[in-house]
Amino acid sequence: MVNIRGEDSGEIKFVARKVESVAYLEVEEIPVSIVRPLQDQTALERSRVLLDCTVSNPRCSIRWYKGPAVILPSERFEICSEGCYRKLIIQPLELRDQGTYSVQSVTMVRPLEDVEVGAPGDACFQCEISHPVLRAPVWSLRREPLQPGPTVQLEKMGSVHKLTLRQTTPDMSGEVGFALGAACSSAQLTVRGT
Repeated sequence: MVNIRGEDSGEIKFVARKVESVAYLEVEEIPVSIVRPLQDQTALERSRVLLDCTVSNPRCSIRWYKGPAVILPSERFEICSEGCYRKLIIQPLELRDQGTYSVQSVTMVRPLEDVEVGAPGDACFQCEISHPVLRAPVWSLRREPLQPGPTVQLEKMGSVHKLTLRQTTPDMSGEVGFALGAACSSAQLTVRGT
């Protein structure tokens, strides 16, 4: 296998005639680093300025900051991602735009915790990442991706992500996973019979 990703984790089966072999592949995301950092810039008022950097993983989510304030896309601020290349374009440049700019990648702030519940109770998992992102995370149960439905509720409140499994049964016991770029966490679900 080449060019594998986190979502390629799962059962691998080899079958030849009447013989088969099964293994589990777990793909760990490469930690994100900034390969080429931001450079100081000098520009004229009412001109266009480009701040750019290169990250190690094209699938990582980053957030732009001016000092402690988050920069969101707007009429004057354009944020672009092209592979590993990240850029912030400011136009027209104003005197108030002078300052220190930085980028940060998404990291896990508060990981998932193990949950034990009696069937058919609800099991709730919650984690927090470093900052809100638009991209949806991948939740999994026993390495199988979960989709929202009557028994699977997915919620996002800013940087906090929550999974609620309803009508649990003992056969649902296993590992629950959360993945969003480099921010990954897993915990154990234990469902006791009635």
